[in-house]
Amino acid sequence: MKKHLLLASVSVIAALAASAAFADDINNQTNINQTGTNGVVTINQTGDGNTAGNANPAVTQSISQSLVQSGDHETLTVTQSGDNNIFKGATPTDQTPGSLVQSGAYNSANVTQSGTGSTVTLSQTGNGNGVFDNTKALNFSATGDVNVINQSATSSTATLVQNGNNNTFGINQAGTTNTISVTQANDGNEAHATQAAGSTNDTIVLTQSSGTVGNFADSSQAGGSNSTTTVVQTGNGNFSQSTQSSTSSTLVVNQSGASNSASGSQSGSFGTLTVTQSNSGGSPFDGHRAIFDQGGGTGNIMILGQTGSGMTAIVSQNGDSNQITSNQSGTSNSVSSSQVGANNILSNTQSGSANFLSDGTQNGNRNQITNFQSGDTQSATISQVGNDNQVLNTQLTQVASSNNSINVTQGSTLGGASNNGFVQSLQEGSFDSLTVTQAGSANSVLSQQSLIGGSNVSFDVVQNGSNNSVVNHQDGTNDTVNGPTKTINGLPVVTSASQTGTFNVVNNTQGGLNESLIFTQSGNGNVLNNTQVVANVSLTALQTGDNNTINSTQNGFQLSNAIITQVGNGNTVNGTQTGGGGSVANVAQTSNNNSATYFQNGSANTVIIMQGKH
Repeated sequence: MKKHLLLASVSVIAALAASAAFADDINNQTNINQTGTNGVVTINQTGDGNTAGNANPAVTQSISQSLVQSGDHETLTVTQSGDNNIFKGATPTDQTPGSLVQSGAYNSANVTQSGTGSTVTLSQTGNGNGVFDNTKALNFSATGDVNVINQSATSSTATLVQNGNNNTFGINQAGTTNTISVTQANDGNEAHATQAAGSTNDTIVLTQSSGTVGNFADSSQAGGSNSTTTVVQTGNGNFSQSTQSSTSSTLVVNQSGASNSASGSQSGSFGTLTVTQSNSGGSPFDGHRAIFDQGGGTGNIMILGQTGSGMTAIVSQNGDSNQITSNQSGTSNSVSSSQVGANNILSNTQSGSANFLSDGTQNGNRNQITNFQSGDTQSATISQVGNDNQVLNTQLTQVASSNNSINVTQGSTLGGASNNGFVQSLQEGSFDSLTVTQAGSANSVLSQQSLIGGSNVSFDVVQNGSNNSVVNHQDGTNDTVNGPTKTINGLPVVTSASQTGTFNVVNNTQGGLNESLIFTQSGNGNVLNNTQVVANVSLTALQTGDNNTINSTQNGFQLSNAIITQVGNGNTVNGTQTGGGGSVANVAQTSNNNSATYFQNGSANTVIIMQGKH
């Protein structure tokens, strides 16, 4: 009986509000209090300055100054059309009567506003409000009608607070200078926020906190300019998905906890995307994932910050003058990046161990990749196609056996030459490796390895084209310069570093024990300069073509070895071996007008020079 009386009072209040609206069409107010289960409230207000609920939170609320439902399976529908309308309930922390719009379980609310300067504030506590299906893991999706707020207005605000588990809500706005704010606490909640085409100066803020079961946040802003989305998720197993298609838009995603994921896209120019993720779990399996794309515009910026273990970033940009900055600290983290266009920049920073830039790809001209890795067992794979591209690599370590590596490819003999490319690499430690392949002309490589007295580092280089240069400096022991290792009959075979083309230059300096250089130059007018300053060093060099030159200085105290072969006309060899003795030089020159000069100092040295056709 009590429930029937309450519903009757609801109908009377709604009827009065409706009659007032038809009379003056402005400043109508509806206040409702409903308790029980399976209750239904429907409010329809037309005109300007109407209120559903308490319009002034500074005024002490009472049962007669509220819009509240308490119970399970309640339904609330509010429609307001006009300007400066208000649908308002206080926050769940307000303990005054009527402070909650809905409390209980399995409730739903549907609010529609059209006009200018409208406001919606809705609070729900309890479980299962809206319709929710968390069996779909990361692809959360409602299976039926959901809580919804629709505003087709300008300068309007929608605020939602939900406390409980498995709650779902959708908020849609069309117009400009609108704001959506959603706060959800506890597990398994889902929020959808959409600001439709032409969303200029619009704002979305989604905040979710969870325990063991994650929440899902979905946001979309379309068209217009200067729109902002902020997503904050704390806890475990959260997932966010964001889309922006506008000019000068801003997207900020912040996730903390374990096993969270974020994805999204921005299309347009001068957008900014910032993702911050921290892994509080103790295992790489607790790591976060960020997957984002910025496409079809210029001047976009992407900033990624990930802390912990097992973090993954997969990002891409399409357009000119875009920039990606990624910073990861911890272990077993990875970045995969793709940029298409001109004047783009990728800056990757990783600290810890076993981190890797798995795929740094740029396609276009005047692009740059900067890779900075500190720690051990770090790796980077970089590919650039286009002209005037740069790679700047720094790999530092605090341990003796760092095992860092980088592989750089600029251009392709199949996909097209890349000219005026530049690779600079600095590696300190032991067992580091640098591999560079360049196809095109006027490319250059500058490499320094073993800066803290490391050992067993390697530099593999292949250049195809003309006017290319290689400068190498190694200061450890057992360091090598050669080509890629190939497998022949199941066995690894070390090949020579090589340059193919004309007017190429190699400058090699090795300052430790047991250093070796294996190099082949094919073409005319090429130069190889070699300096090795400690004992038991070796040079193996082959030049084919005309007017080539090899200058070799081996100043170790003993056991230097040089094997030099030149095939062609007008070639020159200038060699020096000094030290305690036991050094050997073998020079073979075929064809005409060749010159060989060798100087040896010490005992038991050997030099063999063969010239002419053999």
